[in-house]
Amino acid sequence: MSGRYGKFVSVDLASGRIKDMQVEEEDLKRYFGGGGIGAKLFIDGGDEDAVVIANGLLTGHTVPTACKTSILFRSPLTGIFGESSVGGHWGAQLKRTGIDGLILHGQSPHPVYLLVADNAVEIRDASTLWGLDTLEADRALSEQLAPGAQIGVIGPAGENGVLFASMMVGGDFPRAAGRTGIGCKFGQKKIKAVAFKGSRKPSAHDPKELTAYVRALNRSIRERAATFHQFGTAGAVARREKSGDLPIRNFSLGTWEGAGKISSQVYAQRMHLKHEACFMCPIACAKKIEIRQGPHAGEKMAQPEYETVAALGSNLLNDSPEDIAIQNMLCNRYGLDTISTGVVIGFLFECVDRGVIEKEDPILEGIRPAWGNVQAIGEIIRKIAHREGIGDLLADGVRKAAERLGKGSERFAVHAKGLELPMHDPRALASAAATYATGNRGGSHNESFAHYLDEGLRVEGMGFPDKVDPHASEGKGKITAGMQNINAAFDALGLCKFLMVGGVGLPQLPRFIELAMGWKMSAKEILEAGDRIFTLKRIYNQRWGVGRDTDTVAPRVLEEKRGTGGSAKNLPDLNRMLDELYALRGWDEHGRVTRQRAAQLGLEDYLK
Repeated sequence: MSGRYGKFVSVDLASGRIKDMQVEEEDLKRYFGGGGIGAKLFIDGGDEDAVVIANGLLTGHTVPTACKTSILFRSPLTGIFGESSVGGHWGAQLKRTGIDGLILHGQSPHPVYLLVADNAVEIRDASTLWGLDTLEADRALSEQLAPGAQIGVIGPAGENGVLFASMMVGGDFPRAAGRTGIGCKFGQKKIKAVAFKGSRKPSAHDPKELTAYVRALNRSIRERAATFHQFGTAGAVARREKSGDLPIRNFSLGTWEGAGKISSQVYAQRMHLKHEACFMCPIACAKKIEIRQGPHAGEKMAQPEYETVAALGSNLLNDSPEDIAIQNMLCNRYGLDTISTGVVIGFLFECVDRGVIEKEDPILEGIRPAWGNVQAIGEIIRKIAHREGIGDLLADGVRKAAERLGKGSERFAVHAKGLELPMHDPRALASAAATYATGNRGGSHNESFAHYLDEGLRVEGMGFPDKVDPHASEGKGKITAGMQNINAAFDALGLCKFLMVGGVGLPQLPRFIELAMGWKMSAKEILEAGDRIFTLKRIYNQRWGVGRDTDTVAPRVLEEKRGTGGSAKNLPDLNRMLDELYALRGWDEHGRVTRQRAAQLGLEDYLK
């Protein structure tokens, strides 16, 4: 197949057996790669303990941002469909090996790492790497492997079974496969790392025309996404505080004067070193920084992204950009999802405020949890990663922590389906409520960029209104469903969704596919593929009891007004959005995929 290998490798970690398998081209046309074909392979395999690593269909090609790899599994945090995607250069190097992905079964009897190199997969001993943090392990492996190898590695959090542990790629300035607990899953399987090194370049169907098309498109992308390039994702912190979107003190306040102190503009002025880009990205939203004041002066690290700045900053009333950067580095080295980490710490602080946990409780081991206490934040991060004291409670996520503590703490445990909410507030951007409530992962913003439309983004070819009222609930079911479909297609193609900020939407996708793959597909067919992928995951979740009763979000953001700021009095009408979304998707009133709708998408065999 032009531009596509279709080759996956099944690895039995218990026995060491390695077996090649080929995916049919027809399945690739229906599900693409990444989170599409990866979900199908995971569900078809019938192994609930399996992990599938799947490159996007276009990953590794000279298509803008074609860098994404999806990892699919049953989440140890939520108990439902788990998925995490990661950019950087990891997936592009996988593409060069001639293999499109791995299916990992069983558990190794001892720590191992996997090396994929030019059509071959090896299981290698990692006993000397176990216990190292992600940076230490990356450096140790880099010394053993050929130059240019790309390594994904877990840290102590994954080894110790933290349910929201992440996997990091890229070494000193990493990208994260952050959400739903892939680090924990790898830790359970005794996988310390997965490394790729290849020498093959994927062949596009029409490389000359693809190069010309991309060159012209990149100019426009850079212009439209100039702010992202200049400041990164956290450039909107102050703006979002003003609109009422920025989470403050565990999603409880409407305004906070510290927002301007932690935005990317401050990092750019005080710490910026250089811009960094993932493979084939014309935007380069990542940044390298150097701390230039305080006890960590001279240390170089990755600049925190928006989600991290909000989770560890405004959400905890922490207004020190240097400390947020250090805390982000700690999470990266331990292998912790920064979103979940910030939310569970905010939950703890509020528990202490309300007396759910007494200030002198022995479980705190002398820590003084308090809003803005940077020393406490850093120590709690360490305790979570090692499951020590209060960290052992928090390491299971905010839903389970609230279930154990009780005393009304469930009301301010901010999650959807057990996944801690990202840093966009449904009281400011109403569509976020529908996104979190119906997302196949739970509280994830990446399954639907509907909140970006609430903020004013226009996505070409989707038929949405030019202007959207961010506080209105009417029409948001339609917008959320549509954005879930195109986002599923982006994930399956291996493209970064920030392309939409650069003006790339539905109209450009058929051209990418034709020039890279040689397939002629309409925009309608691409959206249908996204619908099929999203619906397949929903059907899988139905096996675990997902339906209208579970399609909800934390009471705090549905029932408690923020009181001040740009969204002081707004509450989203989730039931209205659910009715609209269910009807558009062809689900019944209980939120279950109907047999008729499954048949229309070719998924009837998955309904049991």
